[in-house]
Amino acid sequence: MPPLQASRSAPRFATPTRESGQVAVLFLVFLVVMLGSAAVAIDVGSWYRADRALQSTSDASALAAAQALPYDTAGASALASEYATKNGGGVDSVEFSDEVVANDTVVVTGTREAPGFFTKLFGVDSVEVHARAAARSGTLSEARWAAPFGVDEQHEMLQCEPLPCFGEDTTLELDKVGPGAFRIVNIDGSHGGTGPPILADWIENGFDGYMPLG
Repeated sequence: MPPLQASRSAPRFATPTRESGQVAVLFLVFLVVMLGSAAVAIDVGSWYRADRALQSTSDASALAAAQALPYDTAGASALASEYATKNGGGVDSVEFSDEVVANDTVVVTGTREAPGFFTKLFGVDSVEVHARAAARSGTLSEARWAAPFGVDEQHEMLQCEPLPCFGEDTTLELDKVGPGAFRIVNIDGSHGGTGPPILADWIENGFDGYMPLG
């Protein structure tokens, strides 16, 4: 019987893996995605606020301009520019159109640069936001709280162009006849039955009723 012989197998060594390197790469990719998402969220929110701010400026400018319409388009343009300047600027144009009467509508358009912050890392320095606002001046069909005074239509302060005249002092003479004269009148259709207390209330507060123009 042959003698037994001991045999020894060669040692086996595990091949090292590169899992740590893969984790680092995945982490960097994830970090870039997170930074990109943060850039979009923060900068897009900032651009949206800039857009709303420009829209508010345009709205205020259009409403201010409408106060001078339909008679004074130059004054309306000046008011629009004044309000825009007070609120950060950005108004590019002020245009007028006709809806009911000539030059009763104003349209304000504007643009403004909204800077980026994180998006500069991706080559986006800023975006341009736009706004448009329109306003129309209304015309009266009836008036309330009228004072009980009638003024001669030939008064010089009723002859300015364009009508009406505002912001200038004048003197009305009760006993005068013709231009410059005025009278206390009954405006409730009572035909002379209005007493002093009622007239006093009209003088202080105006007539509590709607009256057609003219």
